[in-house]
Amino acid sequence: MFSNEDYLLQLLTEAGLVSDSTIAAARSSSGSSSVIEKLVQSGQISQEDVAGILASSNALEYFDLANATISPDIANSITDEVARRYKAIPAMRSRSRLPIRLTLRSWMPCLTFFPAR
Repeated sequence: MFSNEDYLLQLLTEAGLVSDSTIAAARSSSGSSSVIEKLVQSGQISQEDVAGILASSNALEYFDLANATISPDIANSITDEVARRYKAIPAMRSRSRLPIRLTLRSWMPCLTFFPAR
């Protein structure tokens, strides 16, 4: 369940990924479950669509880790403890900052950049 589901549904609609009628149909058949999860399960939208909308609405870049190649020196630039705690992985180095990628469900409370070690 997304705490900001109505806002996220609005963003998905504005992006042209779903229509109001599609949302209404999913809402009526979702019962107590999330409308967004119902839309994903039915194939109306993908998890990548949701992640991309969440990222762009927060001025972040969507990054697909499944298709990424990350060099070991970059991957090892944060500690295992930090990576596990925030479910994060560094993706590239940018001067003195280290942009990281966070999993969909963990990114909201976290910082986007960690200092490089």
